[in-house]
Amino acid sequence: MQHKVKILVVEDDINLANNIAEGLRKAGYAIKYTGTAEGANYLLGLERYDLILLDIGLPGKDGLDFCRGLRDHKQEIPVIIITGRIGENCEIEGLNTGADSYITKPFSLEYLKAKIQAVMRRVRNQRESMPKAGPFWMDPTVYKFCINEKAIYLTPRLFLIMEILIRRAGEVVPRDELAKFVWGDNGILTADRNINTQVCKLRQVLDAFGNSRCIETIPHRGYRLNTNVFTSK
Repeated sequence: MQHKVKILVVEDDINLANNIAEGLRKAGYAIKYTGTAEGANYLLGLERYDLILLDIGLPGKDGLDFCRGLRDHKQEIPVIIITGRIGENCEIEGLNTGADSYITKPFSLEYLKAKIQAVMRRVRNQRESMPKAGPFWMDPTVYKFCINEKAIYLTPRLFLIMEILIRRAGEVVPRDELAKFVWGDNGILTADRNINTQVCKLRQVLDAFGNSRCIETIPHRGYRLNTNVFTSK
């Protein structure tokens, strides 16, 4: 069954929010909407969304602060700003907070759908070229590791271990091969001690997201990323 793209609309103009929601639902999207940044944070805590349509002029915390907060907390979900503010400086400010695209009101539903498709296509193309397995994906060019849409900090060594395990998910990766990938030829000399310590640290990081069991120890051989025990905590 094809995944239905889930979009969170954050817009305090109820009529506009209803029109956007109705039009996008007819186009096959799953829509939830709220009129405040606080409401958006609550909904984001309940389920995962594929994209956010975000108004800037919200009551209370405005859209720019909300978007900045998402990025500060390593939330990588794509954001399209929708606003009545016109001008290059406004657009620059919105993009600099971490938004992926920008639409000025008024706009047609067809234009909005084209923007959504363009952003989702760009995200999809980026992801397809990255190592991924289950809820894990990474971008080795910028040392970014994510579980679903949340970026997780890993030390350089843990990142390298996770990278080779993801690239060879389901296979047993020997300890000496892991050690060589992380430390070079010198790593093989102390492979067991170094790798065991680092894998233990990696499991501790993953445990916060319910995924520590996915790295399996295969006695006398090495480690395997088991794609059958992923969770989406």
